[in-house]
Amino acid sequence: MPSYSTCKTLTEKAAIEFAAKNGLELVSVVAPWVHGPFITPHCPSTVRLFLGLIFGNHKGLLEQQKYIPFVHVDDVVNAHIFLFEHSNAKGRYICSSGETTIYQLSKFLSAKYPQYQIPIIEGKFNGGPKISQTFSKKALGHWIE
Repeated sequence: MPSYSTCKTLTEKAAIEFAAKNGLELVSVVAPWVHGPFITPHCPSTVRLFLGLIFGNHKGLLEQQKYIPFVHVDDVVNAHIFLFEHSNAKGRYICSSGETTIYQLSKFLSAKYPQYQIPIIEGKFNGGPKISQTFSKKALGHWIE
């Protein structure tokens, strides 16, 4: 997982540098764990990872996450459309609707879907959920302008 995040960050950094060097305007939308319906021929890795909670294959990766940022695919699409329609948009946008811990997520899913017998996972970090305001604050600035 750390290598995936590192690669995404370095790729974005290279794109920003390329755009600056070549006089291009670049708007970057960073989406964390995207959930919701998908049209790809295969199940996305993030969906498969979280299905591990249901099927009992959850050891290791998720427990090491302090917070798990997430966003619904519809919100990512709407963010892209919004930024495309507003020519004054500039820079980097983190599109995340919230963050939770594996403990809070497993507790929520276990209560909501008792038929799946989802275990409550005691992760390394058990803080409560928090809402990410990063995208909303920056996007609101563009809506007001």
